[in-house]
Amino acid sequence: MKEKHIFEMNLRTLRFVAVALSFSLLFFSCSHGRRSSSRSSGGEKTTEVVGTDNEEELSDVRNTRTSYHPLDLKFYLERSGSMIGFDANSSKGEFKETVADLLNRFPIKEENDSNALFIVNNNVYPFEGTIRNFISERDLFAATKDIGDPSFTDFYKIFEMIMANEEQYSVSVLISDLIYSVKGQEEVNPQKLMNEAKALTGNIFKNHSSGGVWVIKFIADYGGKYYPYNSPSRGIEYMGDRPYYAMIFTSKIGVETLCNDPKYANFYHFSTLPGYQDMFFFTSEKFKPEYSVIQRGFGKKGEFRKEKGEKGAIHSLQNVHMTRDELSIPVAVNLSSVPMSEAYKKDLSNYEIISQSGFEIVKIESLKDTEDKTVYESCPGATHIILLNTDEDIKNETIYINLKYKFPRWITQSSTNDDSDINEANFNRTTFAFESMMQGIYNAYTANNPSLLLFSLPININTK
Repeated sequence: MKEKHIFEMNLRTLRFVAVALSFSLLFFSCSHGRRSSSRSSGGEKTTEVVGTDNEEELSDVRNTRTSYHPLDLKFYLERSGSMIGFDANSSKGEFKETVADLLNRFPIKEENDSNALFIVNNNVYPFEGTIRNFISERDLFAATKDIGDPSFTDFYKIFEMIMANEEQYSVSVLISDLIYSVKGQEEVNPQKLMNEAKALTGNIFKNHSSGGVWVIKFIADYGGKYYPYNSPSRGIEYMGDRPYYAMIFTSKIGVETLCNDPKYANFYHFSTLPGYQDMFFFTSEKFKPEYSVIQRGFGKKGEFRKEKGEKGAIHSLQNVHMTRDELSIPVAVNLSSVPMSEAYKKDLSNYEIISQSGFEIVKIESLKDTEDKTVYESCPGATHIILLNTDEDIKNETIYINLKYKFPRWITQSSTNDDSDINEANFNRTTFAFESMMQGIYNAYTANNPSLLLFSLPININTK
């Protein structure tokens, strides 16, 4: 009887363990499934469970934990006649707020905070003191009153000095209104000045092939004398908004660090700064973002099977077939290391698809902005979904998703060839010869990137 009692107890124990194990497996299955949202062609939102298979597909777009070397900051402030009105006593302090915010976001190493501050106009002048102390000044331009010649700005000398002092682990920030001005320009034809501006930047930037330069546009209130191109020594009183710019120079390693090291994420998010308008990154680099084709959800239509290959190999799809004369392929991409603005990355006109099967990009979605946050959870490492679509006959081919390197429209719209009329409708948004200066920089970098592509993502298509 005793053996029978022990046997029955062991049997009950085994049954309890089996039931507990079943519940554990069920919980594990649910907790690792993800729900993804997509919209049908009629605009209706549909939801489906995306399991662990989907996560395996995206394993090649996961972020890997990497250690980054800390960066040093160098700060250059233009002190010219047309900059003083940004921080006058009559101003609301918008300029000062943005500059201080930008610099405070940078994790400055205390031992490198001194000897990293420069004032620029007709030359580059070291300024004693720390960046932290400088930005606490009530009037930035009063504190630098007797430094240099504020009647003109020698951009050739300034850019040359900044790039000559650039180091592998440094970031240089130039704050300037970027108004092209030289000695004796009163009687010079404005078109001649603009041609000079383009030649100047093209010549100085042609040897700056590694890394790149961000140009970021801001708007702030202005109160004081403004100096037009044809009256550089006699200012006009102006109260209103004016544009100014931050140019951020760094090496290739500096770009990677700013884009990927969480320590610099707050600094790198330029679009969250007060007065931000737009930005562009000048570079000759081609990027290699990690990407993966998704086989389930995210707007996928049709049938295909992804061929597993080594990491870094071209993605290949086999047995590709349409459903109801349509094929949609979602591609998860990690664009975090592509240093363009979010608007640039999501602008369909900045992309081209090389395809014989008529593929087009119909949508680019940022995963951080998606309504269903579980979609983001199911795509670790990816930042965007690029949805490809075609309704033409599918051919065996390699298609390419290309992000083009295009001169931005906002730069053209921010430029003027005559800034003498402060009552002109766009005066508060434009800068004399700005497009010419930026075009020279763009030409210098594209000479080393003749393909005019920032990246190219190949995908093999096979109907068998």
